[in-house]
Amino acid sequence: MNNLTKLRLVLLLSIVTLFFNCSGDSVETMDPQQPINLSVTLESSMANYDALNVEIADVLLKTKDNGSAPDCWISLNANNVGTVNLMDLTNGSDLLLVSDLPVKVGEIYEVKLVLGNNNSVVINGDTFKVSAPENHQTGLSVPSTHFLNGGNNYTIHLTVNTQDAIIENTVNDYKYLQPSMNVEITSAN
Repeated sequence: MNNLTKLRLVLLLSIVTLFFNCSGDSVETMDPQQPINLSVTLESSMANYDALNVEIADVLLKTKDNGSAPDCWISLNANNVGTVNLMDLTNGSDLLLVSDLPVKVGEIYEVKLVLGNNNSVVINGDTFKVSAPENHQTGLSVPSTHFLNGGNNYTIHLTVNTQDAIIENTVNDYKYLQPSMNVEITSAN
């Protein structure tokens, strides 16, 4: 090897070493295995119903951009499951569904509130069973791309928009549950 080739090699190695040393100092790294403490609350908007009862089964997070991956959804094993009157969760009242659950997640792409089949609405004292249309049968889902840093505490605030959540089919006097949901994620750290 001639001197010019040796000099080029030394110069190239110096540049590569300098690049990696500088980038390592200036970029904050995150340990992806460090757990995140996650809480989930549920509230709703005001509506003109005496009661809007929904059966809550679970809360799921989509953790991979590829929805067909078998492990893209994780269950948060919600604590307060069962039938809840959404009209009780207005004006600052909320329901804690998940409390400080340690999870190993770096990025979430979607949040889903899984509903059961025991849903009803009370209008002017009359109770009507409601079911979700096909696109809502797996739950209320909201796209929400957020990167979560390991070691932090996060709260996912779910707000169900109940105004116009009941769709009436006048042909057979059937009522459908079709609310929308908003999600906000806040960090305590």
